[in-house]
This record gives sequence, C-alpha cells and structure tokens, in this order.
Amino acid sequence: MDARGKSPRITSQKRGNAMKKTVIPGTPLCVSAVCLGTAKFGAQTDEKSAHRLLDAFYDGGGRMLDTANVYGRGVDGTNLSERIVGRWLRRGGHSGMIVATKGGHYDFQTPERSRVTRADVFADVEESLRALGVASIDLYWLHRDNPELPAGEIVEFCEELARAGKIRCYGASNWTLPRLKEAQAYAAAHGCAGFCAVSNRFSLAEVPSDGRADAAGLVTTDAAYYRFHRESGFPLVPYSALAFGFFEKLRRAGAAVLNGRLAVENRAGLSEPAWQTLDTPANARRYELLLAIAAETGLTMTDLAVAYHTSQPFTDIPVVAVSDEAQLGELLRAASATLDGRTLDRLDEA
Repeated sequence: MDARGKSPRITSQKRGNAMKKTVIPGTPLCVSAVCLGTAKFGAQTDEKSAHRLLDAFYDGGGRMLDTANVYGRGVDGTNLSERIVGRWLRRGGHSGMIVATKGGHYDFQTPERSRVTRADVFADVEESLRALGVASIDLYWLHRDNPELPAGEIVEFCEELARAGKIRCYGASNWTLPRLKEAQAYAAAHGCAGFCAVSNRFSLAEVPSDGRADAAGLVTTDAAYYRFHRESGFPLVPYSALAFGFFEKLRRAGAAVLNGRLAVENRAGLSEPAWQTLDTPANARRYELLLAIAAETGLTMTDLAVAYHTSQPFTDIPVVAVSDEAQLGELLRAASATLDGRTLDRLDEA
C-alpha cells in the first residue's frame, strides 16, 4: 500500500500525456493503445460531430481508426462511415493515423449468402479506397468468414490484394479458432503473410459462447480462444470491448449483487437483448470485484475495463466507439491505466 493507503497494482498517467503506442507484431503498423470505432458515424453521429471527435482523438494521441464498408448503409445505402472518415483524412494534418476497414459483410437483404468471395471482397476494397481517399488500406479485415471456402483460398485472395498494393496488412474478424488455425497453417505452409490479427468480441464482461459464430455471424472470444491468445501472443483487436459500458452503467444505477445475481432497476439502461446476454453469475462476481478494485485505486469502471485490454500479456487493442466528447475524454484518460498480472488473474478467475 502507498502512503495514501491505496494499492499500487494499477497506475494511470496524468491526463494530457500522449497515448501509449504499440506495433502490431509482424507488421509495420504503429498504433495507439486504443482504437476509435466509427460505426456510429453517419447514423447516430453527424459528420460535423464525427470530425470533432476525430480531431480530439488525434490530439489525444489516438492513432488507429476502425471503420467498415457496411457502416452507415442503413442511413442512405452507402458506406457513409468510410466517407466521413475519408473527408476528414483529406483535410490533412493527421500523419501517422492508421485506418482499418472491413469488407465482405453480407448484404442485409440476403444474409444467408456469404460475400467473403474474391469478387465481392475485391469490389468492397475498391469502394473503400475511393471513399477513404487513400492509395492503400493500412489494415483490411474480412468482416465475416465463409466456411464454404477453404481458408487457404481466402488467404490467397487477400495475398493478391496485398501484392497489388491495395492493402498493407489483413486480418480476420468473426472467425472461429479452428478456422483461424486453418488459415495460419496454410499461410505458414505456402509462404504467405497470413492474418496479422483477429477482431472478435471480447471484454471484461462474460458473453456465453460455444466457440461458434452466432446467428448474426459474430464470434466471441471464449475461454479457449483467450487461452490461445495468451499462449501464442497472436494479436486481438476486439470490438464490443467495453460491453456497451456494462459495468459503468451498473455502478451508476447503484446495482447490487444478491444471492450471486445482479439486482438493478431498469436493466441499468441496457436493452433487453443485451441484458439477457450479460446478466450472468460470472458478471455479478466480476462487478463486485471491480467495485473493490475501484475503491482501492480511485479509478473508474471505464478505466478498469480499458486497462483489462491494454494490460494483457499479448497485443490487445480495444475498439471503442463513443457518442460525444465527454465519453471520448473518459476513453483518453482510461487509455493510460494499467493492471498488473495478479489483478488480471483475479479478474479472470472471478
């Protein structure tokens, strides 16, 4: 304990310090400790507000953005998020910003048909290049898998895009562990760069999973996947990284734990589907432990939720979307918090 009686297990740099940077292993990409998600751009966040957020994120040391060809299509049928990001990039003055985008998402009118095909992905890449106004995409994610194709076939057309200079690096989003390993094995055997990282759902909050993609094609980092990352060091760039602010919303709502279950009014402001997913005994235990750690350190639930990612023994770059500058300020402050290995283990065991 320090002189104030607080635990030294968690530290936080002073507000205003440049955000920590890391190089994604096996790539030339130097990125910030957290990645700003832009899925709300054009939908909940108008362009002027989005550009203010992008400016503030950059000024705070943020050097990675996440967008997708599909983001914003529900608004006007176009890749609106990419276009908003692209118009911001064209203003200049943002050197060093790494932009990741995604393609191959299914068409909302025909979700049963995979678009992770050579033709569809190539078309999405060209559309993303035009929208972003760049000659090459820094990090290109396949937004889904196509289990009907051998993983090696998918790796090969990603390699083709890289050789053509359309993309610098590529990764897999919403791929199960067996499929990721299949792709890795193919890449190693055929001299391909292969996927540099995976982007699946992962946060401090437990999301029950059987290791397979759910009905929407989303893949959660379950215990086996988490163990794989810790043992192999393979990078993770998770979405839903704060689980909709779950633990902070519980705290603000004055949630309690009764008989091992969460007790709170109005689901702490969460939607019914989100609450049904997150209302588990494991999350009740973690909430109690987080309250104790927060009391020891004076850090917020957001600080702890972000630090859970940035303190992992493998590269874990959380993708976090914000609605306004106040939330962005919380995120920038949280990016400097760290947890030691003992605290990580306590949270994992809760």
